[in-house]
Amino acid sequence: MAWFGVGSGSPRAKPGRAQRFEQADRVVVEAFADLHEARHLRSKFPAMSRGALQQFERKAWNRLIDYLIRLPPLPSDD
Repeated sequence: MAWFGVGSGSPRAKPGRAQRFEQADRVVVEAFADLHEARHLRSKFPAMSRGALQQFERKAWNRLIDYLIRLPPLPSDD
């Protein structure tokens, strides 16, 4: 699983503030890895079939969107 920093700024700029990390969901990590791969393939192999590449990219986006739709709603600030 990938880990992503939560918060902003450099840890050196704010020494009193501890940096928190949250684990990214596997579906999200895989979707972004596939999107990164599609971008890499597009730049490395410009003669590759655009239809096949777009279909691969569309499937990654659809998986990510379906996952996000299924997430429970965030708690309200009321």
